[in-house]
Amino acid sequence: MIGITTRTIVATVLLLAAVPWIASASAAPCGGCGDRTADQLWLVDARSGCLSGKDYEGENLRYYLHTDRGWKKSNAEIFNDPKFALMPTVFWVHGDRVSGGEAYSIGKQVYQQLTCQIGNEQPLRFVIFSWPSTQQIAGPLKDARLKFGFTTPAGYRLAYTIAQLPPEAPVSVIAYSYGARVTTAGLHLLGGGEIGRWALVQRPERRAAVRATLLAPALENGLI
Repeated sequence: MIGITTRTIVATVLLLAAVPWIASASAAPCGGCGDRTADQLWLVDARSGCLSGKDYEGENLRYYLHTDRGWKKSNAEIFNDPKFALMPTVFWVHGDRVSGGEAYSIGKQVYQQLTCQIGNEQPLRFVIFSWPSTQQIAGPLKDARLKFGFTTPAGYRLAYTIAQLPPEAPVSVIAYSYGARVTTAGLHLLGGGEIGRWALVQRPERRAAVRATLLAPALENGLI
């Protein structure tokens, strides 16, 4: 298993390759990381919705915005505000056996590692997408099979979240391990595809491409 520190560093390297505007930005020294007060750090919690496994139109998603006082509960209207349409949005989708609390802490570490590598000219919206990957039953194989069943409904909720953003919003996704299954399912649905009974009611008319980077993806060879 890759440790949290190594995982966040590797994820940052791959994310730099996945998001073109980062590669062209001037580097900020790691440690101080510059003035990032214009950034937004979000957490979208899809855990309860994925466990129910039911189709829905966003009612089970929970939104949290990180402030100087910690995490503050927010809502979809603020998250999807068109005034943030031109702000690059990066989704982080964690892997298996990550609790709700760990999703917060690991995602924030990825954000901190990332912002130590880029300049301050371009504000960034970083979104931690939290899905139910906490270990639930004994035995790694049985537990992995259980989580396998969660990846499609989680992908549906990821697709729905991206679909609500303004169509011109530049969006990137970085995913680790089982998070890659969530991401590929979500992007397939976002593109108008179906997975069993899962499909977006309305296919969004996106004018900006969604870029994705998969780190140690838990996918069959034919899907990579």
